[in-house]
Amino acid sequence: DDLLERLVERSKRRPLIVQPRLTPHPELVPITAGALPTMRVLTCLNADGEPEVMASMLRTSFGGNRTVDNLHAGGIGALVDVASGRLSRASNLGADARLGWFSAHPDTGAQIEGKVVPCWEKAKALAVAAHSQFNDRVVIGWDIAVLDDGPIFVEGNGNPDLDILQRFMPVGFREHRFAELLAHHL
Repeated sequence: DDLLERLVERSKRRPLIVQPRLTPHPELVPITAGALPTMRVLTCLNADGEPEVMASMLRTSFGGNRTVDNLHAGGIGALVDVASGRLSRASNLGADARLGWFSAHPDTGAQIEGKVVPCWEKAKALAVAAHSQFNDRVVIGWDIAVLDDGPIFVEGNGNPDLDILQRFMPVGFREHRFAELLAHHL
């Protein structure tokens, strides 16, 4: 009741949007320090103008970071194998070099490497369907969360931080299908 009263008062001074706090799929809860983990799913239009999933990574929180999964804000990430939805080893962006690469969550000890993202095929289909509605954009990075009842969008990014995805990939984008499609569009 107190929270509602404070929000009503604030809304008299400026408009507010109040959203419910989302909770991750139960299989993802053990690999987060509290923030909602999201996947960055990179889609690119192919030569026929149809979107394809190029790469993906799961981002999650650790340590004292309980509010965001963002790698630039101290989160960790693991590559998602596009074909299977299986996670790789995890790392951060090198902010703490002692952390290195790890197979289990640094706080919870829950296994990350080898875990399959729940609803992975649905998440890919969601990203492809959404990109088909924005076919004026060659590349989009979709932030998708997986909840108990399936994947949902958090946002779409026209500048999808390719450097972050690249850090986790076993090959450079230059050797990846993504380069072929970018060359086609250029």
